[in-house]
Amino acid sequence: MDDLDAVAAIEGRRSIRKFKPEPVARQLLEELLKLAGCAPSCDNNQPWKFVVLEGQVKDEVIEVIHNKATSLKKDEVAIGSCLENVRSMRQSPAIVMVYRINPEEDEEAELPSYRGDITDALSIGAAIENFLVAATAKGLGTLWIRDVLLADEEINEIIKEEGRLMSALAVGHAVEQPSSGERKPLTEFVSWRE
Repeated sequence: MDDLDAVAAIEGRRSIRKFKPEPVARQLLEELLKLAGCAPSCDNNQPWKFVVLEGQVKDEVIEVIHNKATSLKKDEVAIGSCLENVRSMRQSPAIVMVYRINPEEDEEAELPSYRGDITDALSIGAAIENFLVAATAKGLGTLWIRDVLLADEEINEIIKEEGRLMSALAVGHAVEQPSSGERKPLTEFVSWRE
């Protein structure tokens, strides 16, 4: 399949919740991760780290998320779409955990800095978007998942990663291509000043 151009990939990106069982080639995942790393960041600090989970480790992390969400739900804690996302993660051949590295720099800074939680989060968001759009351009489906944060401590016990867990990305060959959700017209989110 030919790669889509950037505009078509942006317009065609969808949240995929059903995946085929076939694996994604490591070379393709590496290419997507390299493109994610091309995102802009403050002072080029590149505050992201990506941990790819496959096989048994992926299954173990998903089980931990499922158990934590089920327990929280029993305690009547809002868990959003976590259990639905767990089903999607189980189908996906790979999960990419997204971490913020070097968060201790905020505490050590003597002077106010533009780097910090907000700036790093924006940079990581740009890297995630690069990954999502690049995957769409390559014919893959993705799902951006925030619900993993419900079990961040338990996940870190398994994969032993330093930094702060920010998000997860399910990636694989899509079974479906949902229609686009309704988008606000330009007039509702853009204003001009002269």
